[in-house]
Amino acid sequence: MKRDLNLIRAILLDIEAAPAGKPVYGFEYEGRDNVEILEHVQLLLDEQFIEGTVLRQGMNEPVRCLVHRMTWAGHEFLSKAKNDTVWKKVLAQAEEKGMSASMTVINGLLEAAAKKYAGLD
Repeated sequence: MKRDLNLIRAILLDIEAAPAGKPVYGFEYEGRDNVEILEHVQLLLDEQFIEGTVLRQGMNEPVRCLVHRMTWAGHEFLSKAKNDTVWKKVLAQAEEKGMSASMTVINGLLEAAAKKYAGLD
């Protein structure tokens, strides 16, 4: 599976929009199957951007998730990635330079772009 940063961002936006203290039990996105979405939820868990669980069955196939909350790291990432203009610019910049879309690289580019967008650079 190829990691999709737009899907990662969409999941974080949906978690942020959920009522405080209410767990999120799943996500649906047009054109995305449940396994792909849940694997991206697992990536967010692995990166410690969210707290929760991905339930698996059979041959370790993800079937459902339960997200309790977004962590400080998740909120920090999303605060930089929330602006559509900044987000699109950063993804285009990474692609243009042929850079790996690692979270470290994307975070660095987001930080620089957000500062520039806010007039702090």
